[in-house]
Amino acid sequence: VLRKIASWVREKGGRLLAVDRCRDLELEPVWEFDSLFGITPDSEDAWGHTGQSVNASADFPCIGAIKSIHAEHGWLGLAEGVEKIACAVERPGQSGTVIYPVSSLFRLKHGSGGEGIFYCGPLVLKRDPQALFADGGTFSALLSDVCAMSGVQPYGTQADEIARARIDGRLYALKDDGIHEL
Repeated sequence: VLRKIASWVREKGGRLLAVDRCRDLELEPVWEFDSLFGITPDSEDAWGHTGQSVNASADFPCIGAIKSIHAEHGWLGLAEGVEKIACAVERPGQSGTVIYPVSSLFRLKHGSGGEGIFYCGPLVLKRDPQALFADGGTFSALLSDVCAMSGVQPYGTQADEIARARIDGRLYALKDDGIHEL
């Protein structure tokens, strides 16, 4: 399945947003799929809390409105041509460590017009102002940008809703207490 998705992006110009790494049934990497995003066998998934500056292109106006994001991990050693939409700045860390220029939000465009967009930050849909590392709406902004690039129009939400979607002709809203048909 992952190889077929990779073919769709590479050959048919599909746009794919992945929210972390996918593996095969044996939990092994599928390099044809990972390479959609510029992840190579030599790339490193580096863990540790870090802030990352946002360097968004015009394709990402909602993400571009966010100046920096916080992530618990990101990638180093990505393939040439990868656009790092959010990236840490190399600097000294605590206790003699080094914070490397990891990226938790990046994309790779393909010759067919397809592109792989990869995000491995927090998947927060509702802001928690009391959270130690409060997210500034990164995933919601990213989803809005990718939907806009793909021609998907937002439905908007009401004050008590987390998200809305139309499925099989019916409109649904996700709220704190579950899914409601509207």
